[in-house]
Amino acid sequence: MRRTLILAGLFAALAAPAAATGWPGALSASRDAPVFTTYAAAPARSEYRLDHAYQFMWFDDGRGLEFFSEAGGSLGIAFRCHGRLVHRLEEYWAPPVIIASYSDLVRATARPFRDVRLDLVFAVHSSRAALLEVTLTNDGGETAAVTVYPLFHRLAGGLEAPALLSGWDGLAFRHREPRDAWMIEHEIPVVEDQQDMLLLDAMVDGWGGYDALEATPEGAAAWRADAAQPELGRRLPEAGAPVLALQKNLAIAPSQAVRLRVARAAGPAGDPPAETEAAARVALGLDLVAAEAESAAAYARIPEPKGLSADEAAVYWQAFSLFRQCLMPPEGKCRTNYYVFSREPRWGWGYGGQVFHESLVMLAGALMDPAAALDSQRVFIDRQGPDGYINYRSGPYLDETIPTGGRPTSAAPWFNWTNRELYRQTGDRQFLAEAYAAGVKFYRFWPAQRDTDGDGLCEWGGHGELESVRDARVAVWDRVDKPDRLEAADLNILLVAEADALADMAAELGLAGEAESWRAEARSRTERINATFWDPSTGFYYHVDKADHDFTLNAPDDLKVKEIIGFLALWAGVATPEQAARLREHVNNPATFRREFGVPSLAADDPDYNPMGYWNGPVWVPWQYLLFRGLVRYHFHREAKELADRVAATVAWQLRANHSFWEFYSADDRQAGWNRQYIWTALIARLLLERQQLR
Repeated sequence: MRRTLILAGLFAALAAPAAATGWPGALSASRDAPVFTTYAAAPARSEYRLDHAYQFMWFDDGRGLEFFSEAGGSLGIAFRCHGRLVHRLEEYWAPPVIIASYSDLVRATARPFRDVRLDLVFAVHSSRAALLEVTLTNDGGETAAVTVYPLFHRLAGGLEAPALLSGWDGLAFRHREPRDAWMIEHEIPVVEDQQDMLLLDAMVDGWGGYDALEATPEGAAAWRADAAQPELGRRLPEAGAPVLALQKNLAIAPSQAVRLRVARAAGPAGDPPAETEAAARVALGLDLVAAEAESAAAYARIPEPKGLSADEAAVYWQAFSLFRQCLMPPEGKCRTNYYVFSREPRWGWGYGGQVFHESLVMLAGALMDPAAALDSQRVFIDRQGPDGYINYRSGPYLDETIPTGGRPTSAAPWFNWTNRELYRQTGDRQFLAEAYAAGVKFYRFWPAQRDTDGDGLCEWGGHGELESVRDARVAVWDRVDKPDRLEAADLNILLVAEADALADMAAELGLAGEAESWRAEARSRTERINATFWDPSTGFYYHVDKADHDFTLNAPDDLKVKEIIGFLALWAGVATPEQAARLREHVNNPATFRREFGVPSLAADDPDYNPMGYWNGPVWVPWQYLLFRGLVRYHFHREAKELADRVAATVAWQLRANHSFWEFYSADDRQAGWNRQYIWTALIARLLLERQQLR
C-alpha cells in the first residue's frame, strides 16, 4: 500500500544536475532575461521583528545600480573616472549582466567605463546585515584614478542623525519604519525605530548628506552636484537627510583588480550601537566563496525536468528562490519554521503568517526542502483547537480568527489534501501520523460548524469571503449575496478532497476501517454535490440558495455565475465522465475560460469580468495548478499541457519585464498585480514539473 502512495512516477521524467541549465549559479543574463532579482537572508539567519530584504535594481536606465528596500532604504554605488560621473545605468559603458542568482546572493558584472570592469557580489547575510563587494579591474594601459561612491538613500521617510564613525570608515544614522494599519490593529511587534550603519573596509575620503540623488528644486542639496567636485563636502545635516554618501579614491594600475566592501546593518534603536556595528563587521568579513557554496547547496536536491525551454527553466529554478526567501526560522509562537507571503516588499496583510491556500506552495517547496515543508504544516497542527478548528492565519505573533457573527473564521480546507501530497513526496511516516490525527479533527469541524441547517451540505461561515479564499471583488458575493446565505459548491467539493485524503492516510497507517469510512463519506458528499450544485442546462457547478437549493436567490438564476471554482470538481474527482466532458468544453471556450494566459477566475463573458479585477478575472497560479491536476485526472492531457504552457509564458514575461513574481496575472494581456514576490506563485515550479510527465 505504501508504494502506491509514494509518487514513484514523479521523477521518472527528471534528470540531474542543475548545472545543465546554468541555474542558478552559471548564468549570463542581461536586463531583458527572465531573472528574479530580489534577495533575502537564508532562513537560518532571518528574524521576523527586524528584517530587510532587497530588490536588485539593474534594469532601469534612469536609476542607479542599487539594492532597493521599500521600507528599509537602498544601498547603491556610483563611480567617477577621467572627470566622468557614472551613476544612472544609462551612463554605463556596458550594462550589468547577472552571473549567478540565488535566494540570498547575486553576482553581476558591468563596465562603468570602457577600460574598467566592475564585478560585484551582494549577499544578504542576515535579516540585519548585507554586504556589497565591488571589484574594479583596470583593463587599460594606464593607471586609472577611480572614485567610488557608496550611496544609501531612503527617499520616502529620510535618514536621521547621521554621524561619521570614529574610525572614519562609515556612517551611523537612524530611520523609522512605521507599521501599517493592519500591523497596528493586530499588534504585530515589528521594530519601527532602527539604528543603522554603513561601513567600509577602508577609511573614507569624503562623505555627505543630501536632499536628493540627482537634480533638486532650487536651493536643495543634491549628491550629484557635490560629486562633480574632487571631494564630497563632508557635511551631514543635523536634522538628517534622505541621501547619505561616502567616497573612496582608488588608484588602479593596469591589469590590477582592487576590491572594496560596503556593509549595511540595522538594529533596534534601543540596542547598544556596538551590537549593530558588530553585525556590520561580521558582514564585512564574510567569506563570499563559502556563502555562495552554502546558497548553491540549498538547490542541490531539486529535480531538473527534461525538455524545459530556456524561459521555463528560468521560471522553474527561480520559483525556488522565491520559496526559500519567504521561509522564516522558529520564533514566537512558531516552534517550527513558517513562512510569510513576501519579504520585499513587506506589507501587513502579507506578513502575518500562514494560510492554507498559500500553503499549497509547499508542494513545490518540498522539492527543495522537504523538512521545511513538513514543519510549515506543523504550524497549523500546533495551533489546532479542541474542536478541530484551525486559525484563518497563524504566525509567530498572530492567531488570526476574525470572529464574525459569533463564529471564528477558518480558511478553505486544503489541509488534509496538502498533507497527503507531502507524505506521498517525502514518505515521512511520523508526519503522516501527526497529520492524520489533526486532519480527522479538522474535517469534523466543518460539518459540525458550517452546516447550520443540518442538510449535509456546508456553507462558508465566520467571515465567509475570507474563509472562501476569494476575499474581494467576487461577482457572486457582490451581485447576489454573501457566502453564509448560500450552500457553497466550492467548500463541499473541497471537503470531498479532504475526506479522500484522509482515506488514503488512514489506509497507509493500517486503519482499514477508518479508510473505508472516509471513502464512504467522500462518496456520499459527492452524490449530494452532483444532485445539488450541477446545472445540466449550462454544464457547470454553481452555489445554490441555502433555503431551497435552487439557483435563484433574488432574481431568476442569479446564482449561475461561472467562476473558476466550478472546475474544482475535476480536481477532486467529483464530476462524472459526462460532467467532466461538459467542463472540458468550458475550458476550451475562448469566450469564457480559454484566455491567452490561463483560465480566469471569472468567465470572460460575465458582465463583471475584468482581467485585472482581483477575483473577477485574473489568473492565480495555485488555481491554475489545481485545474491542471483536474484535467490530468480526467486524461485531458492536451488541455493540461496548453494551460501550463500559457501560465508559464506570462510568468516568464513578467520576470523579463520587472524581474518579479506576482500575486496574480492578467488572463488577457501583459499585466500583473497586486503584490510582488508573493510566495504562492512559486507553485509554478510544481506545475512545470508535472507538465513534463505528460510529454
